[in-house]
Amino acid sequence: MMKKPGVLLPLLIKHLLKKPFTVLYPFEEWKLPRSYRGMIVHDNEACIGCGLCSRVCPAAAIEMVDDPEQRPLSKDRVRKVKPLFFLDRCMRCAQCEESCPKSAIHLVGGVGLVSSTRTTMRVFSLPSGKPPAEVNSDQNTEKNEKMETKS
Repeated sequence: MMKKPGVLLPLLIKHLLKKPFTVLYPFEEWKLPRSYRGMIVHDNEACIGCGLCSRVCPAAAIEMVDDPEQRPLSKDRVRKVKPLFFLDRCMRCAQCEESCPKSAIHLVGGVGLVSSTRTTMRVFSLPSGKPPAEVNSDQNTEKNEKMETKS
């Protein structure tokens, strides 16, 4: 029980006259700090499939899967695996970006990691930092269907 019921009234009036701290995203523009680590951008051409990114990821957000393309890296070497990113698990720590020997992974500013299904959050590559819903999901459709039947 409060001893002085009128103590909160001046505080309430003070905060009613101030501008709100929250933003009505996505209707209002959200100003991001320069150091904001947003979405993962993966350069599939630079990736050699070494798997360092998946080994250092503390959230287990990167899984190495078979690469059906078997992209040649040199005369006698081919890339047998490629990373599959689980964006819904990623905690934006940038360990993958720091460990990649070919700088094939970058975290860029941007928001939009919102989806109504988990399958759109599983991607092999996010070109130019587009949100998962805008990425052409043809590359992921077959793999995602297989994962949904396992779950």
